[in-house]
Amino acid sequence: MNDIRELKRDQLLAEIGPDVVTADMLAERVGICTRTVYRYVRQLRAAGHKIMSGPGFGYLRLERAQAGYQACLSPRSDAKQAKCERTTWPGGDIPDLL
Repeated sequence: MNDIRELKRDQLLAEIGPDVVTADMLAERVGICTRTVYRYVRQLRAAGHKIMSGPGFGYLRLERAQAGYQACLSPRSDAKQAKCERTTWPGGDIPDLL
């Protein structure tokens, strides 16, 4: 049973990238319920993965670069047409929106 959960969690992580994706989209792609997406994201964050989200937005994974990172945030209704901008955070810390 744990092997299936680990596989699904790994699939979820692979689906979260630099582009916004909603919990509903993730659930459908991975074959899990939306509540399980929330639980797995918490576990992935606890394991050190930089996953950003906020109410009314989807999820995205942050990749650090020398001068900052690419953050794409857009309301759920426009998730497929998210606009990106380069952002740097003072002190190098990435804020947690949840």
